[in-house]
Amino acid sequence: MKTTDKNIPITSHIGVDLLPEMHSNIYKLRIYGKMSYKKIGKMIGYSEDYCPQSVHRSKVKLKQLDKMLLDKPHSEDEKEEILSKWKYSRFEI
Repeated sequence: MKTTDKNIPITSHIGVDLLPEMHSNIYKLRIYGKMSYKKIGKMIGYSEDYCPQSVHRSKVKLKQLDKMLLDKPHSEDEKEEILSKWKYSRFEI
């Protein structure tokens, strides 16, 4: 599933639920819910400044997944292995 927004990774719908819970929630509220960082920060109890950092890190992580899954065709078993490795890789930049 491709998206018209070039800043949203193609595989985000697959990987967003595999992100650490807080990052997943912030990403969903911002990207899919179109909420402001200020409103998200108040909802989750984090600063407004934390939210854009979290969304950015999530996008970087999801773009890594894009690269891993879209570089070449994979069997279903290979996809599962890639998702498993990606899920447990460190969440940092």
